[in-house]
Amino acid sequence: MPYIKENRDLLLPTSQEKATCPGDLTYQLTMLVKDYWERMGQSYDTIVEILGAIEGLKLDFVQRRVIQYEAHKMQQNGDVWGTE
Repeated sequence: MPYIKENRDLLLPTSQEKATCPGDLTYQLTMLVKDYWERMGQSYDTIVEILGAIEGLKLDFVQRRVIQYEAHKMQQNGDVWGTE
């Protein structure tokens, strides 16, 4: 969880500050989710909407960035699974 102490208000979604470490990024994402939760109302629908958005983001990131990065590293360093 994003339990950072310093400069929390500088990392709010409305701020121009950008995350520079995993804790900052987690805090910013948490604040976005918290804001949505509070504005949309605490309900099952809101829970499903938030979880769907997080899962969609995760899947899109994996498809667009992680797979490409891993393929590059596999070519660069060799496949640890070998050829089957």
